[in-house]
Amino acid sequence: MAWCKICSASSTLLKKPKKDTAREKVMRQMPCGNEKLIDTRCGATVGTVSNPSHGAKKLSKAGQRCWLGRGAVFRGVAMIPVDHPHVGRSKSSGNNGRCSLTP
Repeated sequence: MAWCKICSASSTLLKKPKKDTAREKVMRQMPCGNEKLIDTRCGATVGTVSNPSHGAKKLSKAGQRCWLGRGAVFRGVAMIPVDHPHVGRSKSSGNNGRCSLTP
């Protein structure tokens, strides 16, 4: 059986079931207002998200980002020209490091 995502975002749901016994289909109204025929043999997960405020948690220190597998955010522009290719031009007009990689 092929599985597909129809209504997978948080706090979305399908409305108004209308059963068509001749074709073994159910007419469901989508959140945008469109109606779709869905096979009655299709499986679905019914319910709500267990923790809707999961993404809103404030991390208290940089180490928590590492624990979650998120890397540090750094700006190459703030580094010296030898360390990073995204650095802007320095006060002197010469080439003080690597060649520019950005157009």
